[in-house]
Order: sequence, then C-alpha cells, then structure tokens
Amino acid sequence: MAEEFYKKGAHVQLGPGMNVARIPNGGRNFEYVSGEDPYLGAKLVKQAIEGIQGEGIMANAKHWADNSQEANRRMVSENLDERT
Repeated sequence: MAEEFYKKGAHVQLGPGMNVARIPNGGRNFEYVSGEDPYLGAKLVKQAIEGIQGEGIMANAKHWADNSQEANRRMVSENLDERT
C-alpha cells in the first residue's frame, strides 16, 4: 500500500481503518483491518502501520471511535467533544 501511495506522490495514507465490524451489512466493513475480532485487529493494525510508515508514508489510523452508525447516517451527528 505504501508503495502505491508513494508512486502517486502522496505522503499520508488515510488508513488503516480500525473499527470493529459490528453490523454485517455495514457499508465500510471492508475497510477495517480488525474485522469482527478486536484482539486480532489490535495485532494487525500495529503491523500495518509499521509497514506503511516503514516505507516513508504516514499512516493515519481512522474510524477507531464512534463510526458504527449505518441507519440514517446522513441525518445523525457524530460530533464528539474533546474528552470523548
């Protein structure tokens, strides 16, 4: 992945996605390294980030908190305060 981003001239990769897939028909489940297993995900995400950053591309882990809303996702606000 890092090589692909490097060839595009990018310096940051928006990923890996870290949220646990809780809803089987979720539209973004394919993005999540962890799948349905949070323990496995914690192990895989570390390796993915180290691999991406080892090639000189910054990895930006995403969707690790408060991104499991599928119903009415365009009508629900998921803005969080800084403490959350």
